[in-house]
Amino acid sequence: MGYEPKTFLNAYFENIGKQKIEIIENDTFTETLSKFIDYDIQSWMSQLPIFIQHLKQYADENNIDRSKFPKKTQTISNKLRKAKATLLEGLGIEIIIDRITSGIGNNKKLKNTAIVKIRKRSPPSPPSPLLTKSLSFCA
Repeated sequence: MGYEPKTFLNAYFENIGKQKIEIIENDTFTETLSKFIDYDIQSWMSQLPIFIQHLKQYADENNIDRSKFPKKTQTISNKLRKAKATLLEGLGIEIIIDRITSGIGNNKKLKNTAIVKIRKRSPPSPPSPLLTKSLSFCA
């Protein structure tokens, strides 16, 4: 058709990336989360209520309207789970929601506590020459 190899695939993946960023930007909660992790800190790990408190404080300090943030901890947890793939693929922000099942040391109060781990991942490395070569045969 006259196009260079991989032109379609490159355009396709670029379009998907733009769509992911648009989804993030159209939701106040996920956009605030992305700014908090991207500009303010590189990683976070805490109990979910503590994270929510800091995210709300960040929103207030940066004049972000947080009236559309989910109100309940469970709702925020669900929203984070749903936004995981979009944030990872769009901006490289990884979210892990885990649970402490045994307590830490002598502190049994933390047993069955939800923990959120969020970090900015480094950009993916370029594809290997072998993968690039095999993709050009598919084009």
